[in-house]
Amino acid sequence: MAKNVTTTSIAKRAGVSQSTVSRVINNYRGINRVKRESVLAAMRELGYYANRNVRRRVGIVICPLPEQKNMMALEFFGNQIAAQEAWLEEAEAESMVINLSAGAASLGLAPSKLQELSGVILLNAPSMELLDSLREAKIPFVINTGAGIPGGIICNTVGPDEAETCRIGCEYLLKHRPRFGVMFSEHNAYRIEGYQQELRKRGLPPIPEEDVHIVSTTDITNFIDATHQLIRSGRRPPALVVDFYDAAAAVRSILAFSGIRVPEDVLLFTYSHSPSQNEIPSLFQDPAALGRKAARRMLEILNDPKDPPHHIRIPMILVNASEKGDGMINS
Repeated sequence: MAKNVTTTSIAKRAGVSQSTVSRVINNYRGINRVKRESVLAAMRELGYYANRNVRRRVGIVICPLPEQKNMMALEFFGNQIAAQEAWLEEAEAESMVINLSAGAASLGLAPSKLQELSGVILLNAPSMELLDSLREAKIPFVINTGAGIPGGIICNTVGPDEAETCRIGCEYLLKHRPRFGVMFSEHNAYRIEGYQQELRKRGLPPIPEEDVHIVSTTDITNFIDATHQLIRSGRRPPALVVDFYDAAAAVRSILAFSGIRVPEDVLLFTYSHSPSQNEIPSLFQDPAALGRKAARRMLEILNDPKDPPHHIRIPMILVNASEKGDGMINS
């Protein structure tokens, strides 16, 4: 390839977007014929020649939390990985799933196997040490998560649009209840500040400290214990945002067993990752969309290593089953 020729310069010469250039280089289907020919002409003029004899290999790296013993058994991650594998296969790139232990500091591969990787997609919770090891090995990576990046490192990320999500959630909750509390694990506690910011924007008081419940891990038993403590405290908020759907379902069962009606006495609100999880009002996060976006971003980086880091955010969808006729509301 000619020096300094990037997908950005090709896009500028061809008068198309950078993503279109990436799709042409990777031989994706369904591209407008005129645009494809324009990109190919620009590539020839600039001296860009992709090496079709080299099949790129992308590692899909599972980085679990300590309590997540088998992430492949979780529907969210299974759908995410399946979407990534399909997208990479369409681009004629190989994929390799690597399942790490919680907090792993490296990929644990032999040097020869490490050198075979063109890049990696990191799912869920990579450690700072792992990110440092990838940078030292000069292996590009995309972090596929909504949580904050450890150490404030600047890198490519793909995840839900948390700011917009909190705005939608806050708007829904305040429409139905005068105030609300939250119950999150430490891993997802960063979302609480998003709700506090939304309340401040509306000139409303923040969530009281006694209505903020943070549990140590995502283990369901922690949410059950926290619910029992909430009931014993005698302070019950009109609405409660719970970390994720399965935890919210457990909270609902404990409340009902204690004679507290849902949603009449307490409106529960949560986050889901499957269309079938619609009995509790929730914000739906599509794992397949997250997976495709991460794989696409990985390919863009491989085509143009000098492309600066991007933070790709995908809006969630409000699934409201508590109000007849509301159905699914696109955020």
